[in-house]
Amino acid sequence: MSPDEIRIEDPSGVSVVQNLPYRSGPLTITRQNRQLLIEVLDQGCNLVVRHCPEGLALLWRDVTCTVALAAHDTVRVRTGDGDDQVIVESSLDRRTVIESGDGNDDIQVRGPAPDAETLNAGIVVVDAGAGDDRIVVQGLRQAEIDGGAGNDVLRSGAAYSLLYAGPGEDSLAIEAGKGTLEALHGSTRVSTGKQDDRIYGDPARIIAESGFSAPLLYPLQDAQLPPDYLATFKIEGDAHYVDKVSRQLTMLRASPGASVLLDRLVAQQVTITIKPAETLDNAFASYDETLGDPHVRDGVRGDRIRDCEVHYNPLAQRPGTPSLVMLYHELCHVWNFATGSATDNVERLAVGLDNPGSLFDYDDDPNTPDTDTNPPPFNENALRLELGLAPRLSYP
Repeated sequence: MSPDEIRIEDPSGVSVVQNLPYRSGPLTITRQNRQLLIEVLDQGCNLVVRHCPEGLALLWRDVTCTVALAAHDTVRVRTGDGDDQVIVESSLDRRTVIESGDGNDDIQVRGPAPDAETLNAGIVVVDAGAGDDRIVVQGLRQAEIDGGAGNDVLRSGAAYSLLYAGPGEDSLAIEAGKGTLEALHGSTRVSTGKQDDRIYGDPARIIAESGFSAPLLYPLQDAQLPPDYLATFKIEGDAHYVDKVSRQLTMLRASPGASVLLDRLVAQQVTITIKPAETLDNAFASYDETLGDPHVRDGVRGDRIRDCEVHYNPLAQRPGTPSLVMLYHELCHVWNFATGSATDNVERLAVGLDNPGSLFDYDDDPNTPDTDTNPPPFNENALRLELGLAPRLSYP
């Protein structure tokens, strides 16, 4: 089969091959923009997705759909509101995104490596929406799980995990590998593993369970963005998008490093409009070109552009780079735009990579020595260090 075809087999064994897109009642399977999109938009569904020699096999309502995978396809599973059960089993080294909508959902994702040490396991992002959800991930390279509002149970055994508890009384566990946990809303029971884990949350509302290994704690008691932050960070999009980006900004406020960047942007009265993006592997920052040019020329600071945009998808992910890091990278770009310190190597500045021969006051502080890149905490690698992630050593 080609990637543009699908084989449908009924319980009697009769099969037919047809071209994508495929639609049958609430089930739709399409391919676009390097994504294989599987949608089941009825009220509560039972869906199993498995790796097979031809690509993926989908089991739904006694029907098996087999789809070939194109190179670099992201597998995107989207269900509607209701109590869903979704099982994904795959040994593929690729990105899987699961959006289950509102409801009490049961989501299981199983990779090939129960010890979470393999380098060829895939990446999964789970956005469960509101409801009392149970989400378990095992045997993958990387997992990002957002339980959303409700009393959720989140378990991950990926090599690296980022778990968002969201509002409600939740239970979070890192069962293997390293992990970062957001526990800023509601009461959260936490069990961390033997490795170097991090928690961003209110210590008074975190309850240690068995296996708790005294991870690094970054405390924050006020889980709401203050008014001056709301004046700087203007988030556009539907309510779900606004809520998720707001929670990620709140998590950055709890960071001892990232909070410095955010506070400086707020103090300089920069306006940053954050808008939804479709891409699942990148984000973008820009500035209002009618206000000037923020690039350094002949050692002279450029224009301070205080009207900027960030196009960002919280479902985006790259190997070794969770969405929070991607958002922060773009805010580091905004820092250079807002302080007139952009250069032709602006990406290396945002990452924190050296630029020999380009010493400048990138932190906008005359009391500190000039550097040849954005110093901590105004670069991506500063946040990576805090999260326990390996530094980025090159760009791209």
